[in-house]
Amino acid sequence: MSDSNCFLITQPAYDEVTHYLAVWGQHIVKVANEKGLKTIQLKDDAKRNVLEARLAKNDPRLIAFNGHGKGNVVNVSVVSEVS
Repeated sequence: MSDSNCFLITQPAYDEVTHYLAVWGQHIVKVANEKGLKTIQLKDDAKRNVLEARLAKNDPRLIAFNGHGKGNVVNVSVVSEVS
């Protein structure tokens, strides 16, 4: 069932940089919740297959990718890339 009134954020914390982003992401999640958006947080489960399943199921209005990457790739975990 689609829930387009939701916000999806990846919050991996596998090194110093992603840990910092994950902490700040908690503030974003708090504001989103205060604004009435259901939040979907991908933390240790921020893997491509989980992300794709959540996108298909929920059709979020807003997506925030935290992680390393480059122009056409987002690394949201140590072992997977979303491109």
